[in-house]
Amino acid sequence: MYKRTEVRYHHTLSDGSHIAMYFACDRNILYANGFDYDTWRVGLAIGKSRRICNDWWNKKDNKISNKSTGKVGLEGLLWAKQTLVRFMNESMRDVVQVIAVDYSNKQRMNVYKRLCKTLGFVEGTYNNKLTYMKEY
Repeated sequence: MYKRTEVRYHHTLSDGSHIAMYFACDRNILYANGFDYDTWRVGLAIGKSRRICNDWWNKKDNKISNKSTGKVGLEGLLWAKQTLVRFMNESMRDVVQVIAVDYSNKQRMNVYKRLCKTLGFVEGTYNNKLTYMKEY
């Protein structure tokens, strides 16, 4: 059970690059149905090092581009899916929570859409942006 407002997972991929998945909690967000939920925003980065990924998440020096290299994308996505499931299982509480996954461009939107739909996510709007969301 998490009471923190941020959780980070890191992993080194087969080519030596680093992948990081971040979860940041926005407390008591009011939704159109009249209920307020804790909402976990998700960030995913692949970079040369843990420092580069953390700088991207903290909006410091962004050395991560949206360019796809095609080297470890599938390996990274499989790790991301496992980590997302792991996070949902570890952060279960007595109250309903929401996870919101958004994307930076159309190519990632299509990939995340397939990934999230297999986990039961639906399209929704969070922070005026189309996202994939799931209550758990």
